[in-house]
Amino acid sequence: MSARCVWCAEPAATEGVDLHGRSNPLLASGFGDLCDPCDRVNNYLWQLPYLAGVE
Repeated sequence: MSARCVWCAEPAATEGVDLHGRSNPLLASGFGDLCDPCDRVNNYLWQLPYLAGVE
C-alpha cells in the first residue's frame, strides 16, 4: 500500500536526490520517498472542490 502524495516541499525533504518541485507522501514521520511533481499534486488539490461539485 503506497502513501498518497499530499504535500509539496521545496526542496524535497527526503534523503537522496533533491528534485525541484517534488512532493512527499504523508507518512507517520512526515516524510517519505519522492512522489509526483508538485504541479500535478497541486492541480489535483485545486480540482477537488470542482470534482465535489462545490464552487
